[in-house]
Amino acid sequence: GSGLKRQVVWDICYKALTLPELKLHGTGLESRDFIHGQDIAKAIYLISNNNSLQSNIFNLASGNETTIRELSELILWHLNSSIKIEFDGVIPIGNPLNWRADISLINSIGFVPNVSLDVGISSYTQWCLSEVKR
Repeated sequence: GSGLKRQVVWDICYKALTLPELKLHGTGLESRDFIHGQDIAKAIYLISNNNSLQSNIFNLASGNETTIRELSELILWHLNSSIKIEFDGVIPIGNPLNWRADISLINSIGFVPNVSLDVGISSYTQWCLSEVKR
């Protein structure tokens, strides 16, 4: 969400606003499971108010896998940018290629993510635009 100046969404957004090309590591086929900060807060609230829980471990995510290429294209679309995306093919050792969380346990106590990736990226790109143009 807005305010986060690190990790992949910031990196893509910042580069798209400040460089002539968007150059990223990897192949673009790597994937992650993104969740908005508002949904994390909602999940923590549900967990903290569920008296039947005993030291369970919950995955907090959306349950949806998105490739870095798809994420990049979505960010560029929201920025109304037509710059070229390039991937260098280098995948850092230790980085998982694909990641989608099993959120069935958190779903079992009533958690459903509310902020879609599209809505979250729309909000984030507007914030990013205002930050970069300061």
